[in-house]
Amino acid sequence: MFFWGIMMASPKITLLFDITHVIGRLFKASLKTFLNSWVRLFFFTEPRLELGLGMRWLLGMFEAGLFPGVNYYLSWYDLSLVPNP
Repeated sequence: MFFWGIMMASPKITLLFDITHVIGRLFKASLKTFLNSWVRLFFFTEPRLELGLGMRWLLGMFEAGLFPGVNYYLSWYDLSLVPNP
Protein backbone atom coordinates (compact mmCIF):
# COMPACT_ATOMS: atom_id res chain seq x y z
CA MET A 1 0.00 0.00 0.00
CA PHE A 2 1.11 3.51 -0.70
CA PHE A 3 0.46 6.33 1.74
CA TRP A 4 1.73 9.78 0.81
CA GLY A 5 4.24 8.20 -1.52
CA ILE A 6 5.65 5.89 1.18
CA MET A 7 5.26 2.18 0.76
CA MET A 8 3.76 0.58 3.86
CA ALA A 9 4.84 -2.90 4.84
CA SER A 10 1.46 -4.37 5.65
CA PRO A 11 -2.18 -3.45 6.23
CA LYS A 12 -1.64 -3.88 9.98
CA ILE A 13 0.90 -1.06 10.00
CA THR A 14 -1.46 1.09 7.93
CA LEU A 15 -4.31 0.41 10.37
CA LEU A 16 -2.06 1.18 13.33
CA PHE A 17 -0.94 4.40 11.69
CA ASP A 18 -4.56 5.41 10.96
CA ILE A 19 -5.63 4.77 14.55
CA THR A 20 -2.73 6.67 16.07
CA HIS A 21 -3.16 9.45 13.55
CA VAL A 22 -6.84 9.93 14.40
CA ILE A 23 -6.16 9.82 18.16
CA GLY A 24 -3.34 12.31 17.74
CA ARG A 25 -5.48 14.67 15.71
CA LEU A 26 -8.26 14.55 18.31
CA PHE A 27 -5.79 15.19 21.12
CA LYS A 28 -4.19 18.03 19.18
CA ALA A 29 -7.57 19.63 18.52
CA SER A 30 -8.62 19.44 22.18
CA LEU A 31 -5.22 20.71 23.31
CA LYS A 32 -5.42 23.56 20.83
CA THR A 33 -8.82 24.71 22.13
CA PHE A 34 -7.62 24.37 25.73
CA LEU A 35 -4.49 26.42 25.06
CA ASN A 36 -6.44 28.98 23.05
CA SER A 37 -8.74 29.55 26.01
CA TRP A 38 -5.77 30.04 28.35
CA VAL A 39 -4.05 32.34 25.88
CA ARG A 40 -7.20 34.41 25.52
CA LEU A 41 -7.56 34.58 29.29
CA PHE A 42 -3.94 35.68 29.66
CA PHE A 43 -4.18 38.34 26.97
CA PHE A 44 -7.41 39.62 28.50
CA THR A 45 -6.22 39.80 32.13
CA GLU A 46 -2.53 40.67 31.78
CA PRO A 47 -3.00 44.31 30.70
CA ARG A 48 -5.49 44.85 33.51
CA LEU A 49 -3.03 43.43 36.02
CA GLU A 50 -0.29 45.66 34.65
CA LEU A 51 -2.58 48.67 34.91
CA GLY A 52 -3.43 47.73 38.48
CA LEU A 53 0.23 47.29 39.38
CA GLY A 54 1.06 50.60 37.72
CA MET A 55 -1.66 52.35 39.70
CA ARG A 56 -0.37 50.72 42.88
CA TRP A 57 3.12 51.92 42.02
CA LEU A 58 1.86 55.49 41.56
CA LEU A 59 -0.03 55.32 44.84
CA GLY A 60 3.15 54.13 46.55
CA MET A 61 5.08 57.03 45.06
CA PHE A 62 2.53 59.53 46.39
CA GLU A 63 2.47 57.83 49.79
CA ALA A 64 6.26 57.89 49.94
CA GLY A 65 6.22 61.65 49.47
CA LEU A 66 3.37 62.25 51.91
CA PHE A 67 5.21 61.69 55.20
CA PRO A 68 8.22 63.95 54.50
CA GLY A 69 5.93 66.52 52.89
CA VAL A 70 3.65 66.69 55.93
CA ASN A 71 6.67 66.94 58.24
CA TYR A 72 8.09 69.77 56.15
CA TYR A 73 4.74 71.55 56.12
CA LEU A 74 4.30 71.20 59.88
CA SER A 75 7.84 72.42 60.54
CA TRP A 76 6.79 75.85 59.29
CA TYR A 77 3.83 75.96 61.68
CA ASP A 78 4.11 78.62 64.37
CA LEU A 79 4.11 76.77 67.70
CA SER A 80 3.14 79.91 69.59
CA LEU A 81 -0.35 79.48 68.18
CA VAL A 82 -0.77 76.12 69.95
CA PRO A 83 -2.61 76.61 73.25
CA ASN A 84 -0.84 75.33 76.38
CA PRO A 85 -2.96 73.11 78.61
